[in-house]
Amino acid sequence: MKSKCMYKMMKKLGAVILIIVMILGICIFPGVTSQEVYAASVSASQLGAIPMARQGDNDVEIQITVVNTDTSDNVTVYGELDLAGLSSEFSTDEEKSEAIVIDPNNGSGILRLYVDVNRSADVKLQNIPIKVFDKSTGDEVASCSADIRISEKSASNHSDRDCLASMDADYFLKDEEGITAGGTNDLNVTIFNRGNCVVKNIDVSLTLPEGMSINNSLANQFVGYMMPGDKKTIKFPITADKKMESKNYSIVVNIEGKDTDENDVDFKRTFFIPVIGSGAYSMMDLDITNMNIPQQSVAGEDFKLTFDVINNGKFDTEDIIISVEPPEGISNKTKSIFTERSIKKGSSKSYSVTFFSLDSAEEKSYPIKITAKPQKGEDADANAVIQYASIMLKKIGGNTKTPQLMVERYSYGGSYVQAGTNFRLNLGLYNTSKKTLSNIKVTLNSEDGIFVPVNGSNSFFIDSIDKKGHTSNNIMLSVKPDAEQKTTSLEVNMTYEDGSENEFTSKDVITIPIMQETRLVVDDIVPPTELYMGMPASASVQFYNMGKTVLNNLRVTAKGDFDTQESINYYVGNMEAGKSDTYDFSFIPRQGGPLEGEIIFNYEDVSGDKQTYSVPFSFEVMDEMPTFDEDMEAPQEEKSGFKKYLPWIIGSLVAAVIAIVGIIIFKKRKKRKMQELEIDE
Repeated sequence: MKSKCMYKMMKKLGAVILIIVMILGICIFPGVTSQEVYAASVSASQLGAIPMARQGDNDVEIQITVVNTDTSDNVTVYGELDLAGLSSEFSTDEEKSEAIVIDPNNGSGILRLYVDVNRSADVKLQNIPIKVFDKSTGDEVASCSADIRISEKSASNHSDRDCLASMDADYFLKDEEGITAGGTNDLNVTIFNRGNCVVKNIDVSLTLPEGMSINNSLANQFVGYMMPGDKKTIKFPITADKKMESKNYSIVVNIEGKDTDENDVDFKRTFFIPVIGSGAYSMMDLDITNMNIPQQSVAGEDFKLTFDVINNGKFDTEDIIISVEPPEGISNKTKSIFTERSIKKGSSKSYSVTFFSLDSAEEKSYPIKITAKPQKGEDADANAVIQYASIMLKKIGGNTKTPQLMVERYSYGGSYVQAGTNFRLNLGLYNTSKKTLSNIKVTLNSEDGIFVPVNGSNSFFIDSIDKKGHTSNNIMLSVKPDAEQKTTSLEVNMTYEDGSENEFTSKDVITIPIMQETRLVVDDIVPPTELYMGMPASASVQFYNMGKTVLNNLRVTAKGDFDTQESINYYVGNMEAGKSDTYDFSFIPRQGGPLEGEIIFNYEDVSGDKQTYSVPFSFEVMDEMPTFDEDMEAPQEEKSGFKKYLPWIIGSLVAAVIAIVGIIIFKKRKKRKMQELEIDE
């Protein structure tokens, strides 16, 4: 009996142990079966600060931290530089690093690779792809990239001497827009001694593109000595040929001198300077507009025609002639031919001609031809701009003539009206007849409802105007916010009566230029992730033209308490509506703490007015860059797998104990119940 009970207890104990082992197996190795095989699993990243190198430096060291995230075994790895596409920037004799062995469970090691910087490498932050391979299998197990900041190396930067001569240059123009073709602008070149020794006998000269020259000044200027940290500004008056096109031209600044060891210092910096070309104007850029003539007149009476000629082009006109030719039956009473030496770009000129009609003129509509064309050239007539104005002549029996009411003048508070705003229109009316006119109603109608009356009607009433009399009236109008930027016509319809209560009508058309507001939107400035005193850094900002007009001659620059290694001026040119762009600039903080500055946008609006928009920024600069011990490895986690799974093991044991206690209690209760049943029987 005892052996049987012992057998049952052993059987129960074996089952409990089996359950515990199963629970522990699930907790310690979750999701891993006996058939699963571990493969090498590593991660890689660049170690320490970004290396600094100069053009022509050899064996620049790159350090890569490799972490073995495998929990099964150590792994032997090596690194390889991927210089495909970077052959013009870098080269190396040994693309692979020496292999290193890395312990499992987040063990780490450092791969060291070496690269040569070509003398023609671009001066900027370069990025080199790196691949990590498992030496035993040859498989690629990780990849990353390494940054190297390349700086310029002047002729006297030799590694075997303490004296390092390094020059730099920047520029600004007296007229920030650029050099106008046919004109002169001062190019101010600022040179810097960024090295650690004196540079003497400094001579600064310019290499100019074809079409540019230095006006009444020396082609090269002697500066003399410059101590480390010194800067000096030299002015070169630059003249651009009248035929130069509008674009950016490269100007090379040459700086030559000697360092303290009598070695040559030779530095060059290329600037791109905008030229605003005068170019050849086009007659197609001229518009004959704002024509004002009575709708009708009586044969035998005088009438007047007024109009404007507007130059909508980018260049001034040269020697044009404007003529007005009436048809047969109408003759000029005043001057009808006008010669102009020039109409400036964006400006206009007004003209007025008085005509008289013959008593014998037929009752019909008469077209009057207005022509603008070049004064000279065989193709002058082919390039002519022609517009017609028309008037209806009426014949009245006897001496009775139709009384005429016309718009004599009008104004709207300036040279244009702004879309989305209100303006006051002043209309001056003139009674050309010899009769008093009464019950006058004036109604204004605009195309597409662009002009809308404010708090009132589009009409107004006048009791009377004496013969040959004048009057003026005001009406408040608003402009639709989405109105197109152009010169828009406004129709003036007039009804009136003479002394005999005969009703007449007259219609004039006036024109009003509409301008859309310029709207430059600038995003938040993207700051560098880390800033250290004396170390190069860069920032960027995106900007948008969210208005409905072009931003002309847009130029972006930055200023603040920092130095630069290259020009930070960016000439965008003309930025169309709806377009966006990005401004990037590099700088070197002069000291730790807050770095204050601003990004400045300069441009011209559609009316030619100069606009400036500034965006301030503030960066926090750290005094010193942290140093890294080459022998220091990345922090390693505890290599023992037991500690990693200790919480799981404890939890499993607790669960197992609870299960065992539950089984024992259940068995005892069942046995007691059976005994009670036997006693009852």
